[in-house]
Amino acid sequence: MKEDDYSDIIGLPHHVSAHHERMSLYNRAAQFSPFAALTGYDDALEKSTKRLENRRVLAEEQAKSVNETIHEIHAIIGTRPLVRLTYFVEVIKDGSKGYYETIRAHVRRIDEINRLCLENGLQIPASDLISAEIIKDNEE
Repeated sequence: MKEDDYSDIIGLPHHVSAHHERMSLYNRAAQFSPFAALTGYDDALEKSTKRLENRRVLAEEQAKSVNETIHEIHAIIGTRPLVRLTYFVEVIKDGSKGYYETIRAHVRRIDEINRLCLENGLQIPASDLISAEIIKDNEE
């Protein structure tokens, strides 16, 4: 008989612990599932691969449109309006370079320094907006 044959134990009954409850298949499988060793790495990688551009200066008409929308949002703030916002995300700390991102979110409040405070925790200064739009119920 060879050492790696296992013939001496192959017919024995499976051991059942007298002290521990049997683990569910779900929990057993979870032991072998992948995990993110570098939390936030994917987000950082995505930000670093975005094309950086200069902050845009809004034309007078665009700035007026954004300001009007902010006033409309302020008037209905109690309803937690759903909005679509396109804003500048600063990457270089002097504010000169970054990228533009568009999101949909509910506005919780507009604070005293004119930042839109969203329900997802994001706070966007009105000065970073290049477009703002209130989404009506039938447009969702």
